[in-house]
Amino acid sequence: IDLLKRYKEIYDKLIELNNFEIENSYKNLITIMKIGLKSDEWIPPLLYFWYKFRIEKEEDETKLKYNLVKFLKKLEYKFSSDWIVGYTPTQRIENINKILKKIAENSSSDEVINNNEIFKVDTKRLKEVLNDNIYRKKYAKFVLLKYAYLRMENDMVHLSNIKNISIEHILPQKPKKDSQWMANFSEEERECWTDKLANLVLISGKKNSSLRNYNFKEKIEKLKELQRKRGFGIFDFMYREVEEYGEWTPDILKKRQDEMINKLIYNP
Repeated sequence: IDLLKRYKEIYDKLIELNNFEIENSYKNLITIMKIGLKSDEWIPPLLYFWYKFRIEKEEDETKLKYNLVKFLKKLEYKFSSDWIVGYTPTQRIENINKILKKIAENSSSDEVINNNEIFKVDTKRLKEVLNDNIYRKKYAKFVLLKYAYLRMENDMVHLSNIKNISIEHILPQKPKKDSQWMANFSEEERECWTDKLANLVLISGKKNSSLRNYNFKEKIEKLKELQRKRGFGIFDFMYREVEEYGEWTPDILKKRQDEMINKLIYNP
């Protein structure tokens, strides 16, 4: 019973973030993982990491918090990548068990976070999957949340209240026949780019069907206006990022796709 109570305290601290003073990059990554990941097998290693090295090994708390942030980032990248590339639940659990085993075997938190083998990711396959159409995939929302996290990590406030979010297309799924979209994109190009990562942004609340009727510049203005009305502007940087291109063409989408995937795959 005492052990269960101790783990409940750790869970409240590390996962629910109750009375836990730690940098926002940790809090925000926990937040998007709880929202975007469809299973929670990543939680046990995080709890055990703290229990083993803070409770059993009595490591300095300041140092351990620093290593906890690094551990969470590696754990998230491993767990989410295994999911995105299509590993079975059994394979994902086996990989989590390997991490748990290393925590048990190692005598310091440094040893765990410096073990590259247990966090190894199939980056070649991950890049292939992210370059495909992702809009209807279960991981699409998480990938966009992760991109938002990576882009804003250094100057981010603590995210909260972002559970009700939707994915919006810049190039509409069904553009009007007399729109600029039809002039800028051939049918083949629309088929190629509509559901790709580069063409997607996040909005708070439900999708607004009227947005599909606007051309590029009008659409960005309407997206920003919609976010202001809903009182939640955390995704404004996405619209600013898109707006800076000045137009929306296949060449720009190709450039943006490469930039986004490089950020998602190679961010340290």
